[in-house]
Amino acid sequence: MIGKEKLSEIRASLLERCGTSGEDMIKSLDERVRKLERQQPPNRVEIETLKLIRDGLRVKPKAAKGTRKRARTR
Repeated sequence: MIGKEKLSEIRASLLERCGTSGEDMIKSLDERVRKLERQQPPNRVEIETLKLIRDGLRVKPKAAKGTRKRARTR
């Protein structure tokens, strides 16, 4: 979770805002990172932020786990 939002919610809102598929967004983020790395001096904060967003979009969502039942004791 990031703040009060889950990663899946952030991923969905990013894809909704851009109106593209996940693969297109990942490619565009890669291009932006490469472009920033070529600048003199490179903006490390912006590069790292874009890489984190790209990696978050690339990861497949985890399946929800069922709740674990505890044994009843008397």
